[in-house]
Amino acid sequence: MKRDAFLPVVGVIVLIALWYVAGLTRSPSVPLSNIAGDKFGLDRNAKYRALTWLEGAGLVRVERKLGRAPVVTIVVPEPPS
Repeated sequence: MKRDAFLPVVGVIVLIALWYVAGLTRSPSVPLSNIAGDKFGLDRNAKYRALTWLEGAGLVRVERKLGRAPVVTIVVPEPPS
């Protein structure tokens, strides 16, 4: 799904947080807890909105389970040919 190039600042902050956590765990799929969001100054509502934007832009895939931190997989786009 392709959207405009617009991504709110909070979306960029969440993406940076994801890359940080993924780098620490050396895994493209990471749980994004509220504690991890707190390190970057994000409340949980902003985090969830940003995940929706990032998912809509095709940058991440999100597995949501009730009462659990969402598990986010960073999508590495294929280079244009």
